[in-house]
Amino acid sequence: MNDKGLKMTINPFSVKKPDDMDPSYVAEYFVNTHTDFHKMSEAENTFINGARGTGKSMLLRSIEISVIAKIKGYSSISELPHIGIHVSLRKEDFGITEFMQLIGAEGAALGEHLLVMSICFHLFRSLHESISLLNEAHIDELVDIFIEYYADSGGTPIEIDKKTTHERKLHKLQKLCERSGAK
Repeated sequence: MNDKGLKMTINPFSVKKPDDMDPSYVAEYFVNTHTDFHKMSEAENTFINGARGTGKSMLLRSIEISVIAKIKGYSSISELPHIGIHVSLRKEDFGITEFMQLIGAEGAALGEHLLVMSICFHLFRSLHESISLLNEAHIDELVDIFIEYYADSGGTPIEIDKKTTHERKLHKLQKLCERSGAK
């Protein structure tokens, strides 16, 4: 309580990781002054280096589909100069001690599977957040291709009813990736 008897409900000193921020929040609060933001849109390899808390993840979040569309006012995914997704590769996500015991082909296969599922999870999450920018025919094609590839690579075949909303289809694929070990 403060001196006027009001209860403080939000900690003004709390820290939010960019991974946990809503795309609208990132779009509103990302400041591209004195950054290499312009280089992120170039079709070149870019190495991002910096100490903890210097804005590396925020910079990467700023080029995601839903964030760049909000910043630039785009209404269709075809207007975007690129398709950006941010996939966090933090040690706590991939550095599980049990995985360190796997060596050789088994370890490589499991690591590759988790990485691919993580990338797909973040792609579907990003598309789900940007559903208003997407063409329904492209969503149907993406869903069909993913399900086919997923089954071809040994995943349990799944069926998604054609009457299911496009938003729900993307959500189901995101959940499928999550159940397959990604997040």
